[in-house]
Parts: sequence; structure tokens; C-alpha cells
Amino acid sequence: MPNAKRTRAIMAAQKVAAGLVRVKTDPQPTPEAPKLTAEQRKEMYAPKSALAIIPKRPPMPIRAAKTTAKTGGVLLGMLTAITAGILIGETKKGIRS
Repeated sequence: MPNAKRTRAIMAAQKVAAGLVRVKTDPQPTPEAPKLTAEQRKEMYAPKSALAIIPKRPPMPIRAAKTTAKTGGVLLGMLTAITAGILIGETKKGIRS
């Protein structure tokens, strides 16, 4: 499932690209130049990658390593919980006999 911040950033960038939202850095038409040039339009409406939209996103190997570490931690926690449950059950049996 995508990260909520990433999704919001992509949606905001799509609104800007569609011209629904004005950004201060967008070229503004003036009385001298009432229309944008072809280059300005091309730059403004060109599709951008997720990395361009989210500049602080870490590179793929780091994201993969973080995901692997999280998954490993969850699996280790589950294994520890199961093992602890078995040991506690065996200890109770041993105390009763």
C-alpha cells in the first residue's frame, strides 16, 4: 500500500500539472507577454516522475533494505512470541507435575 504522504504529493503535483492549482513558481502571463511560450507550456505540463515530485525520497536499494528489515523484524517478533508461548506452557506443565 502506498505511503499516504507520497500519494498526497503525487495528487498535488497532478493538480498543478493539470492547471487546477497555481504555484508561485509558475510563469504568470503579463500584459507584455499575455501567452506562455511553447517551452514554458512544455515545462509546466510535462509529466514528472515520482522522484521529481518527491525529491527527498531515498533510492530504491535503501527502500528495499528498509522493507526487508521491517519484514524480518515482524517475522522474528512472531517467532519469538510463539516460542515464548510454548516455553511458558511447558514451564506450567513442569511446575504442576
